[in-house]
Amino acid sequence: MDLKKQFQCDPGSSVFAVLRIMLGFMVMWGFLDKMFGLGFPTESSMAYINGGSPTHDFLMYASGGTFGWLFEPMIDISAFTDVVLLIAMFGLGIALLFGIGRKIGCIGGAILFFMFYLSVLPISDNPILDYHLIYIVILAGVYLTDACSVFGFGSMWKETELVKKLPFLE
Repeated sequence: MDLKKQFQCDPGSSVFAVLRIMLGFMVMWGFLDKMFGLGFPTESSMAYINGGSPTHDFLMYASGGTFGWLFEPMIDISAFTDVVLLIAMFGLGIALLFGIGRKIGCIGGAILFFMFYLSVLPISDNPILDYHLIYIVILAGVYLTDACSVFGFGSMWKETELVKKLPFLE
């Protein structure tokens, strides 16, 4: 890792690198809590590894919202949506924390957060803006700047044979 590049970059990339790491920590913590029931907010008895479902109650709530028609069919397949959510959260957390998989992480993460946004409509405390939309803007900034190479392994990741063969993994 070129330490000089890590500390000599444009300020925008530095800011988005810090936001990338902070958001990555939030997403990874959410994954670990849902998987293992760390008590913030998932209790141990509700952890996925103990037979709990990280999506069932959420989907029940979302099915009563503005886009309920989108979420209601997922209730019957919540075992599948549990696995998809956990894989998505783990992958996004790794991508953001390490600065790898910028394209797939930012685009996939934006889709995930947009689905979360739709699931909470109508919002009770603000008619339009929700923190999920702010996360999408952060992901757009990470995508559009060199934030994955600042305090991350983005530059090295881009040079791997795997990424050269499969550029969508950049």
